[in-house]
Amino acid sequence: MALSFIFINNLSTGYQQQNVDNLKTIKAEENVDKARVIYESDQQKQEERFQKILKEVQKEDEKQQQEQAKLAMEQLPSNVDELEQGAFESEDDYILAKMAMAEAEDQDTEGKALVIRVILNRVEDEHFPDTIKGVVSQKNAFTPYWNGRYKKVKPDADCYNALILVKRHDWDKSHGATYFEMTSGSTWHTRNLKRLFKHGCHTFYKEK
Repeated sequence: MALSFIFINNLSTGYQQQNVDNLKTIKAEENVDKARVIYESDQQKQEERFQKILKEVQKEDEKQQQEQAKLAMEQLPSNVDELEQGAFESEDDYILAKMAMAEAEDQDTEGKALVIRVILNRVEDEHFPDTIKGVVSQKNAFTPYWNGRYKKVKPDADCYNALILVKRHDWDKSHGATYFEMTSGSTWHTRNLKRLFKHGCHTFYKEK
């Protein structure tokens, strides 16, 4: 009888201990779940703060670029129809301005600046010649250079403005573009390159 009581007592104690252990396990799992929820919440808050800061920085950068562009325009000549090579600091600058005129004569300052930016992007790209003259004169790269228009045009004040905007004020809204075209519809560019954006009558692309 005494042995049976001891056995039952030990058995009851074992069950109680098991219940305590189970409660501890459940509590620990609950704590882990709570910790996970808190961690994920903190991560989300950090991501939201980061995105907010990033938008503020981008907005400030865009504002500074607009202010620089405005300042550049105010400082540049506006009453000159044509500029000779001597008005430019280097042969490269003159080439860039002539290309802006040849490719985008009927476009605004940004349209001309984008042509210049594409040429400079190519200079920095290992798939193209590493000089401005080399890029511009590359076979069939720029139609006006090969059809004779480049030799005939002279850059005007707006081309000069575009050049200064890019070279002195680091203006760049090209998104890395290394190609542009005027043709619409299916072309080699649309089939083989990544379309970026359109400005004026030019659509801009880069390698996929």
